[in-house]
Amino acid sequence: MLDDSQKRVIESDKERLIVEAPAGFGKTTTMVSLVNRWLENNVIENNKKILCVTYTISAANRMKEALTNNSDSFFITNFHGLCRRILSLYGNIIRVPIGQDFSNLRCVNTSKLKNYLSSKEYQYLLDFDKDINSGALIERKIRKKINSYNNIIRKIINLEKTISYTSILTFAIELLSNNKNILDFYRKYFPAMCVDEFQDTNILGFILVKLLSNERVVLFGDELQKIYGFLGAIPNIFDRILDENNNYEYIRLKYNHRFSDNELMLGLDRSIRKFQETSQLDK
Repeated sequence: MLDDSQKRVIESDKERLIVEAPAGFGKTTTMVSLVNRWLENNVIENNKKILCVTYTISAANRMKEALTNNSDSFFITNFHGLCRRILSLYGNIIRVPIGQDFSNLRCVNTSKLKNYLSSKEYQYLLDFDKDINSGALIERKIRKKINSYNNIIRKIINLEKTISYTSILTFAIELLSNNKNILDFYRKYFPAMCVDEFQDTNILGFILVKLLSNERVVLFGDELQKIYGFLGAIPNIFDRILDENNNYEYIRLKYNHRFSDNELMLGLDRSIRKFQETSQLDK
């Protein structure tokens, strides 16, 4: 049985939603009910898919477990998995000789690339990582730096068959940004997108979501559950989306079903959230 806040999500006539769903408030039930409604109402054509994407592999696996029915209607992955798929098909267009998979490449963190680069090139990569990990919403600055960053990584791919984890995302951003026909294909192929654990999204994930957003976009998450701030998760990302785009409707799930029979735990949850909200107002 769905509560009234969950029904509000599922029955909304808005094509773009932000759903803040604290732990235990029925986010998974809401998500499954929403996408099933899309399928029942033929919102998604037979030859199209719903893109379900998130930041981590574990979160993507949880989405797969929840959306077992009509699995052919979904493409469920994390940001890196999505970008790997895109690059395996079209990477050669931007001179990324990846082929059909990444098995012939070593994926490493930036620190492992030092011996392959000049000090200036290595510092450029470090500064780029620092910009991302800062969590600041600096989209214009990042976009300006992506081509130079990617050119450095291209050299390493050609010489050492090595690629950075970050560049899997930056190459995909370059490809989609500079090839309208490919971007249009993916927007049409994925007419609807669900992003889970959106509070952990960094600036590169944020850019990818904006690039691929088509008719329907639903962002699920909870600011209190953010655990990847050290990797650049954007603070107050839901507020920033709402400030930037007034096409989104914000809905917060209201009822903690996990502790519905435990008033002590409900009180503790309310106190923690009240403290967090007060702390944010004081900043």
